[in-house]
Amino acid sequence: MIRLMTLLVLVGCAKEEANSSIGGSLSLPEHGERADILWNKGFGFVDGNRMIAFLTGSPDATCQSVAAYLGPNSGALPKDDVLDAGSCTMLVKTEEWDGGWSAHYPDPDASYPPSIDSNIRCDFGDGEWVLEERGEGYEDYYWSGTVWQGIPDAFEWDFSGGSDGFELNVEMSRYDGGFLYSDNHDEIAGSGDISGTLNAAWCGELANATVL
Repeated sequence: MIRLMTLLVLVGCAKEEANSSIGGSLSLPEHGERADILWNKGFGFVDGNRMIAFLTGSPDATCQSVAAYLGPNSGALPKDDVLDAGSCTMLVKTEEWDGGWSAHYPDPDASYPPSIDSNIRCDFGDGEWVLEERGEGYEDYYWSGTVWQGIPDAFEWDFSGGSDGFELNVEMSRYDGGFLYSDNHDEIAGSGDISGTLNAAWCGELANATVL
């Protein structure tokens, strides 16, 4: 009987961790773009007071593929096992890590969002990954639809953890950004509620990430 109860507890904990996720939507109201979001995979790393984490809904994302995406890398790099086609991904970075980190904005004591080193990327629509040259002859895989990148501008974050994994609590509702790979360089605001708790895995291979 005791063994059965222990098994049920372990199964329940595993199920709770597996179901951890952050979800919602992000829209660009003035441009007719909208993405549904379900981040159920996350990978993080800490180096002293610096911490980064990457959140995605791509089912094939792994520590290795995310580390390759965050660099350093050279040449064309497939994105379909890291970025969530038709949706968004998020990179979080802080240099104020002390076993955890909490931040919120708007904040009367802050002149700019503490998310300034983080970003959300949205690959909108029903596009596809296309291998082509852009810019100064740089060949890579690009999303054929609209690509937007920005930072959260109204949010509450509460992160904790370490080498055994991370717990990321997120609430966000407003975003500032702009289009990538476009002649439109205007600021493009985003909106939409995104919230939840995600259990992210430690990824030691992120030690070489260029964003650190």
